[in-house]
Amino acid sequence: MYRYILFCIFSSMIFSAVAQPCVDVSRDSSGRKQLVGIINRSMVEQDTSFSEFSANGKWYTPPPQAVEILKAKVDSVFFVIIFGTWCHDSQNLIPQFLKWSDAAGFPERRITLFAVDRAKKVQGNIAQLFNVKNTPTFIVMHNGKEAGRVVEYGKSGNMVAELAAIVEKL
Repeated sequence: MYRYILFCIFSSMIFSAVAQPCVDVSRDSSGRKQLVGIINRSMVEQDTSFSEFSANGKWYTPPPQAVEILKAKVDSVFFVIIFGTWCHDSQNLIPQFLKWSDAAGFPERRITLFAVDRAKKVQGNIAQLFNVKNTPTFIVMHNGKEAGRVVEYGKSGNMVAELAAIVEKL
């Protein structure tokens, strides 16, 4: 199982570095555009169908301590994020995560974004392999293994601080 997960992660790293995203574009039951697959951030930041992603990121400033923690580990961690373009929590939290990673100079190639449908399905059964029940789920990878995760807003309500705490322990 871990070998398959590692294969998927490394494949997605290579894929995101050299190829176009692998994504299905469809409409949900209300007619809203939805993405399912491996995507890059520009797909949600620049598409007017997903205006919530760019609008929600404008107000957020990541905590300086969390930025410094991520800067110190920039070459040793990798993030897998499983979310839904239809999900209100994802629309709020993905922009916060991206502002945090940008402030730390964290390379986009070390972040893999998997957009799932409402049933939490995506190609390769990635959401099931990672046992994702809610979106968004932020998974910190270190040395090819899951070091920790934050689901939605986390236990404290501060997803970035909880991710920083996981990264700091590595």
